[in-house]
Amino acid sequence: MMRAIIIDDEENARIALSVLIEQHTAGVKIEGMYPSLKEGCRMIEETKPDVVFLDIQMPDESGLELWKYFAKPFFNVVFTTAYHQYAIQAIKLAAFDYLLKPIDIDELIAVIARLQDQKNVKSIEARLEALENNLRHQQTSPRIVLPASDSLMVIKIEDVVRAESDDNYTYFFLVDGSKHLVSKTLKEFESLLPKERFLRIHQSHLVNLDFIRKLVKGKSGFAQMSDGSKLPVARERRDSVMEALSKL
Repeated sequence: MMRAIIIDDEENARIALSVLIEQHTAGVKIEGMYPSLKEGCRMIEETKPDVVFLDIQMPDESGLELWKYFAKPFFNVVFTTAYHQYAIQAIKLAAFDYLLKPIDIDELIAVIARLQDQKNVKSIEARLEALENNLRHQQTSPRIVLPASDSLMVIKIEDVVRAESDDNYTYFFLVDGSKHLVSKTLKEFESLLPKERFLRIHQSHLVNLDFIRKLVKGKSGFAQMSDGSKLPVARERRDSVMEALSKL
């Protein structure tokens, strides 16, 4: 049984989420519901839940200040918010789950399933560090969490040269010459990485425009990258690549 706590300043939101969990999911027990981060964190210490559903926008303290209370978190976190744009990109880059209000039942079920599949929460410290960094430096030096088979990597987005699809996995190539296999699809990373910097030039290749050194046109056009790789550019994407490069 997975034990959960809900922290949200709106009583109706707390009740609505608890009802959805009870009616549409299995194996989850709500241990308590609290209106503030301070009170919720005090009860987290007492009840030791497996997961905390945490509202972002609260009058006294933002839910994003959670890490101030726990140097070594021992629970998973699912952020909830009514604001689609508010901090969502930072949360996604840090590999946290989130739910938009009003909460969609299918999304809730999917989140619960992912939580139940996770064996431990050792990675939460790295993800919180990435999240805190992204909120402070969202426009200057954001970081992304890359989930590997048995670990997580937190890297600066600016250090990603390119990403290459390998079925349901993705290879990341970094400026230091390292190569990392990540357990997510290239399509997922395309939606996460900033579109003003990263461009899908081919079905199998997503590149950081800053590291394109040469773009060769013609029937067999390709992009030569700073790491020496020559990547095919799909014919239907060549104009968009040229346009993106002209704006750098």
